[in-house]
Amino acid sequence: MTPAFPEAKLWELAGYQGEGEEDTALYEALARFSNEDILDSQSQRFGFRWFDMQEKDEDKRFYLNGERVVILAAMTRGYWPTNGIFATPEMAKRDKEALQEMGLNMMLLHRAIGQPRSWNMPTNLDCLPMKSRVDTG
Repeated sequence: MTPAFPEAKLWELAGYQGEGEEDTALYEALARFSNEDILDSQSQRFGFRWFDMQEKDEDKRFYLNGERVVILAAMTRGYWPTNGIFATPEMAKRDKEALQEMGLNMMLLHRAIGQPRSWNMPTNLDCLPMKSRVDTG
């Protein structure tokens, strides 16, 4: 199966949406599997976007959806006071809203690998998430 989305809008960073566009273009994919005994489904929110590096005057520049963007980021070290392991939904949302209040557009998730609450929240709030690589030796 190869889906096509000819009318899809591109996901944009906060502050980069076109005039009059305030909502991020997010979509939801739903996969449902069933047989006689089992019914299972999974949904995932996503946005259509692409990234590119271009060079101007020997200077590398980051582009999102064909438009140059300047990345302004903060890093979370992945420790939350309730349990030290993962963010509650409220904590994850507070982290991302603080990013936007500071005018930042990327959350670096350091040691927060594989935590869907932290990973998905930036996309829902028009910010880019970035996971740091875990070096296991």
